[in-house]
Amino acid sequence: MRPQIQQSGWLTGLAIMAVVGLGYFAGAWLGVTQTISPDGKAIIWPPNAVALAALLLLPVHRWAWIIPAVMAAEITADIPAFPLWAAVSFALINLFEVFLAASLIRWFTGPRFNFDSLSRGGYFVLFGPLLAAGTAALFGAGVYRELAGERFEFLRSLQLWGSASAF
Repeated sequence: MRPQIQQSGWLTGLAIMAVVGLGYFAGAWLGVTQTISPDGKAIIWPPNAVALAALLLLPVHRWAWIIPAVMAAEITADIPAFPLWAAVSFALINLFEVFLAASLIRWFTGPRFNFDSLSRGGYFVLFGPLLAAGTAALFGAGVYRELAGERFEFLRSLQLWGSASAF
């Protein structure tokens, strides 16, 4: 008879952090190094899809493990391209975006999300790429404004952020 290995909450949490953190970092690295516009903005932002998928797949009591993973991955990926204050700001904004989307999606579709109906897909599109990304775009454009100083175009930055992070 083989002994059963007991998984502690910490072990599971660390595994969640590692998987999400590595996936998020890979997406962030791609976004920061491969999709930068001439004025220094990431045009495509795939890591939010990793974080949102994790939030939709995990039970709510595991969501706290996503925060340090995203913070560390975002800051590590952003530091070569942005100052520390901007990297931290982007991490917080992206966390806000995915937590808002996941919370609203779960509120309207229940605790176990999947794409088994058209209405669930509609809630996903409404709350993810439209509402959450649009709301986060307002904050992201503010960070870009501080980075650009006088030569800032709010509407262009708003459009770039919203389209880049539209899961």
